[in-house]
Amino acid sequence: KIDSLMKHADLVMAGNEYLAQRARAAGCRWVEIIPTVIDLNRYPPVKRQPVPGTLTVGWIGSPATADYLGLVTEVAADVANTHAVRFTAIGARPDQLSATSFKPVTWTEDTEVASLQSLDIGIMPLPDAPWERGKCGYKLIQYMACGLPVIASPVGVNTQIVKHGVNGYLAASAQQWRDAMDLLLQDSAL
Repeated sequence: KIDSLMKHADLVMAGNEYLAQRARAAGCRWVEIIPTVIDLNRYPPVKRQPVPGTLTVGWIGSPATADYLGLVTEVAADVANTHAVRFTAIGARPDQLSATSFKPVTWTEDTEVASLQSLDIGIMPLPDAPWERGKCGYKLIQYMACGLPVIASPVGVNTQIVKHGVNGYLAASAQQWRDAMDLLLQDSAL
């Protein structure tokens, strides 16, 4: 259905090159890429002071995407055994997190930014699959706007948003996720 819609559309606006290529392959004659943006006035960075104690690694999403946390569930449990850290999932249902180290945080539009600002590290785990390659990195942009370091799977546009070792870390394997979390949890300057 989507291919037929794109083929007959006068214009398809895509959030990344992967989606734009899909529209072109469907036969759309006019395709424009408009990257994901946010209102920076809504997401001010928090001035952070290194404070000894528990740090928070967090994820934001919806119940429909909370299953992606399964990619880092074992890593989170391992990291929680070796660091003073808590894991939160903004927007996930409690029943989706029952067998994990993640604690649910209710999402509301009014509390979204404050919830993000309460994090110390933002994560975006994704499988490398067609649907996920079409994602536009919104949560990474939200985290970064709040001044958070990020760890993301190197899938789709994430590889354009995150410059590994510069503004975040890309992690494809459990060991890479563990290494990135260890590094960020041990170095308050990062």
